[in-house]
Amino acid sequence: MQHYAIEALRSALGDDIAEFALRNELPLVSMWEDASPLGTSRLGGAPDLAAGEQWPSFGERAVFLGQIDFSELPVEIHERHAMPRAGVLRLFTPTESDQETGQYPLVATLFTTADTIEGDLSGSIPVRFEYGMDLPEDSAQCEDWPWAEASEEEDTYSEICENQHSYQYLFGYPWPAGEPNPAGTVPLLTLFSEEAYWLEGEVLQLFITPEDLAAGNFSNLRAEIRQPY
Repeated sequence: MQHYAIEALRSALGDDIAEFALRNELPLVSMWEDASPLGTSRLGGAPDLAAGEQWPSFGERAVFLGQIDFSELPVEIHERHAMPRAGVLRLFTPTESDQETGQYPLVATLFTTADTIEGDLSGSIPVRFEYGMDLPEDSAQCEDWPWAEASEEEDTYSEICENQHSYQYLFGYPWPAGEPNPAGTVPLLTLFSEEAYWLEGEVLQLFITPEDLAAGNFSNLRAEIRQPY
């Protein structure tokens, strides 16, 4: 979300709501499909692997969700989050969630060697990144939500804020609203399966602790499947 949304809120709802939005904005990086990518970040298809490296398995061949090259992210996000500035994060998951917990186990690796074998790009979705901001959608996401009950003013706020970034993004607020972060974590990645096809109309939400993010440690990611509506 760009700052024109703040000005739209100021114009429609006044200075107090605009200042509320500024207090609670979080940095976000949208992931947009791009037919002519400049880098290696993509969803689906096949990963880049090191020579001799094996595709991960959970008893059967894992699903490759995608890979994110940190060097391709907008510089602004590095100024807001302590995180690696280089390396390719690759994400794999099984085809089914853990039946007892409802969570998806993950294999996540930060890959830095240059000795790679490029994966098959024919089935992938190339992505480009765009820096923006995200605003809270309801009272569960902030402590100073301005409305105690439903109102036309709240509806106007929601209309201005919706569709300001892609449904697949890094950081920001978790989506859908109303679902808290696991304790001690921040949202890392949100993927919506109507655009990324390995789920059935659900949202895959990945969380990480700020300490692990700063250290480039992606071995403890928390993955949750959420309903979008």
